[in-house]
Amino acid sequence: MYKLNSNKIRGLFAENRITHEIAAQLLGVARDTVHRKLAGKNDFTIKEICQLADIFKVSPAIFFENELPQQDKQKLIIE
Repeated sequence: MYKLNSNKIRGLFAENRITHEIAAQLLGVARDTVHRKLAGKNDFTIKEICQLADIFKVSPAIFFENELPQQDKQKLIIE
């Protein structure tokens, strides 16, 4: 199992001046849902991780604390 690094996501939100409300609109979820996911109470879906990667123009793999095997990185890029 791979652990998501919510601090990385928070940092990118801050760098890009994206509030929870804006993130919610971009992801198509409620603001409270974004808050709960960043707090670790709920998990981000693979689709949401890929959406965030597209928004920030980064690889989805950077959102994980531990290194993803190449085959799993490919799955994230394909989905």
